[in-house]
Amino acid sequence: ANLAAIRLIARETEIDFDELRADVNDLLLSAASCTVGEVLAQHPASQGVASVVGLIALAAAQGVRTDATERVAWQGGDGVERSTVVPEHRFTGRVM
Repeated sequence: ANLAAIRLIARETEIDFDELRADVNDLLLSAASCTVGEVLAQHPASQGVASVVGLIALAAAQGVRTDATERVAWQGGDGVERSTVVPEHRFTGRVM
């Protein structure tokens, strides 16, 4: 396998938390807070469901859980749009 193929395999199997933190922090430059769904609306899930899972993990660790739910959407590797309802978490400060 060539290096590009190996990088693609690694990207598909590992959540890119650096990218997700940058996406959240980008939104927080112009808003006091944002939800996982709002992040995905501005920065589509580049890794499909892995991006969604990663954002939820970041939100659970560094965000604030609300009493609400929200619909989050992403495009699967097969090009099909998908969505689900998740507990709402709000990012209220820069994520590390």
